[in-house]
Amino acid sequence: AEQGDGAFIVVGESQPAAVHALAHLLNATLHGGAVRCVDSLLVPAPDAAALPELVADIRAGVVDTLLITAWNPVYRAPTDVPLGEALGQVEDAVYCALHDDETAARVSWSVPSTHPFEAWDDGRAVDGTATVLQPLIAPLVESAVPPLELLAAFAGALATTPYERLRAQWREHAAASGGFEEEWERWLAEGVVPGTRLPVQQAAVDADSVLAAVQSLPPLGDGLELHFVTDVKVHDGRYGANPWLQELPDPVTQLTWDNAVWVSPATASRLSLARGDRVRLELRGRLIEAPVLVVPGQADDTLTLPLGYGQRLGSPVARGVGFDAQVLRFQDAPWWASGVRLTRVEGHHDFALTQEHWHMEGRPIALQTTAARFAAHGDARLPALQAPEEHLYPPRPVPDAPGHRWGMSIDLHRCTGCSACVVACQAENNIPAVGKDQVRRGREMHWLRIDRYFMGDADNPAVITQPLMCVHCEYAPCEYVCPVAATVHSDEGLNQMVYNRCVGTRYCSNNCPYKVRRFNYLEYNRGGPLDRMYRNPQVTVRSRGVMEKCTYCVQRIEAARITARVAHRAIRQGEVRTACQQACPTEAIVFGDLNQPEDPVTRLHQDPRHYALLNHLGTRPRTVHLIRLKNPSEATG
Repeated sequence: AEQGDGAFIVVGESQPAAVHALAHLLNATLHGGAVRCVDSLLVPAPDAAALPELVADIRAGVVDTLLITAWNPVYRAPTDVPLGEALGQVEDAVYCALHDDETAARVSWSVPSTHPFEAWDDGRAVDGTATVLQPLIAPLVESAVPPLELLAAFAGALATTPYERLRAQWREHAAASGGFEEEWERWLAEGVVPGTRLPVQQAAVDADSVLAAVQSLPPLGDGLELHFVTDVKVHDGRYGANPWLQELPDPVTQLTWDNAVWVSPATASRLSLARGDRVRLELRGRLIEAPVLVVPGQADDTLTLPLGYGQRLGSPVARGVGFDAQVLRFQDAPWWASGVRLTRVEGHHDFALTQEHWHMEGRPIALQTTAARFAAHGDARLPALQAPEEHLYPPRPVPDAPGHRWGMSIDLHRCTGCSACVVACQAENNIPAVGKDQVRRGREMHWLRIDRYFMGDADNPAVITQPLMCVHCEYAPCEYVCPVAATVHSDEGLNQMVYNRCVGTRYCSNNCPYKVRRFNYLEYNRGGPLDRMYRNPQVTVRSRGVMEKCTYCVQRIEAARITARVAHRAIRQGEVRTACQQACPTEAIVFGDLNQPEDPVTRLHQDPRHYALLNHLGTRPRTVHLIRLKNPSEATG
């Protein structure tokens, strides 16, 4: 890093305090000014420090009544903190939870909790900005109790409702110039309480103290090092009951419905391990058996274990998925541990991976270059991907649509691979979760996928992510082969599916070069009234034997068309936003009308960085990608 220009250094949240202090010292030396410190009072005490004190108090007979509102602390507790055994000594242990999980099995009373979407509450963002949380739906279970309501019962404050208590709490924050009612309605409408962001903390840095603290850290032992991480989908397991998240491919490994021991290619080669091999990990007398997943870019001689899996009780969705890495976590080493022993055992594990081949084989699929190189002379690969000379199909003029010409652009420079778009698409379009066995068979149903490619050295590769859905080709190969005209082209450029015509030949999927069509091999949408509540009533629920794919959220296009027609006007610029576009936190996905010169999507289709995927086939996709620009330092290239 170089001084100034916003340069700064970030370390992981699992690193010890001395390492964070060292990073802060380096940032102060760089004078980047890009780092803001948040008041530490907002950060709750870690379980590794709080739970042992609670267990000691229980064993000492100090605790006769215990109220638990945190998610499943028995499952999350370090392996050397016997919280589950201690709860049996509490005369009245009350647990408020959504499921009968490991903690519910150990307490005297298990009270069903409301979902966060069913109750009034408040909270704070990372920078301290407060928000008021509104219930989106009445509680589905009559006996469910909000955690704060349970606390109010113990505090003798049941004379008022949760709504009244929340309003009373925030009444003092209303501006003196305006009435509370107006302020309250504005907070609910905007979603945040203005003026509540915490001030930036400027901490003095004592270099000698920081260096002394770093030098006092115990050295790592010989052998393999163990690294625990919260899963990017289910976190520490609290979101494991959501099948959308269980089936969401991991952005790095593309793994679903599972966790694994991550090892580097070099370490796997040295230990004669391959993907799916089962190993036994032993640390301080505790052991687990788990499958191995070889991950390019993983540090050598380091094993990464994602948390949040291996639950034995609780939701049937999360129960029995993966292995429990908590068995090897100790209170003095909650994130890092050395001295682990790895032994290969009999057996092989079949992972549910959505992408097994990670190399582009030199083909122009997900493109990137450096900003300096692109500014100097562009990219030699782009002309052939913008206006190719050869076509698979006979060239013919594209008729100008009289009204709208919908299109999309995806900026690889902005995409972080977070996969928020994938879940948003699944929720919006009633896409089912098919389960681990079906994903193993290659039958996942996601309309939108995030392809991940590694480039360069497998031990230290570069990574690029590429969102891909149906690109709505002008010359769509799927349309030419459908024998019943179930996939047709609209006059606005949409490649449409007529579900009640589809007879399931799958010719369209076989002929799609982008492999973005999904087939309902089974009847995935069965369920009772509760299961039907999460579905979007504006989107058809598909049945067995029917092909489906991205529709550019045609239901949103039609809703905007109806609104505009009622108001006797045209559809406004930006009035139609697809679900993936709406969910993208970096605005990498842009949708709009290519017939409008000022529409952002039109400008992006004319951007020098744009290119059409597989353009040599002459399909003329309505969705284009923008090449990713990197800005590496001279030292790293």
